[in-house]
Amino acid sequence: MQSSWDTENVLFARDSLHAQLRAELAQASGAVTAFDADALLDHTEEQVLAELIEKVHLPPVQVFWERAWSPGPRETAVDLQHNLMYGGAGEGRPVLVPATEVAVHIPHIGDRMMLLLKPSSFSTTFPRADAAVHGRGVLLRHHGVRRHATGLDIRS
Repeated sequence: MQSSWDTENVLFARDSLHAQLRAELAQASGAVTAFDADALLDHTEEQVLAELIEKVHLPPVQVFWERAWSPGPRETAVDLQHNLMYGGAGEGRPVLVPATEVAVHIPHIGDRMMLLLKPSSFSTTFPRADAAVHGRGVLLRHHGVRRHATGLDIRS
């Protein structure tokens, strides 16, 4: 059976990206203010700058689309207890329906938190695939439900 999706890792669904970047900016300002004045006299400008950058640097996210890979489709079951077409009304009883899952792994580098934060403008029209950050990559998953008993082609 398909496990529940880890909502802690869903792309672009957490706190505000704008708020996080403002917090990073405040941290950078604090690091400059807190810098030891004596160190300014003992170091070159390049050394001071390098030390400050090391403290507050936020590496950009780079996604490697060309290295995306998939293990291929696999058979699974999807819980459709909230889908009225399958007799479910979300009453807590699982309604397991055979499905095929396709997963695509896309590697990335950079701060993974940046992939989890909501941009300042976003849509509430969600993608038709699960997308989350796992380890050093983005994972996209889609479940296609097999033909319903009535003969209708039902897809998630």
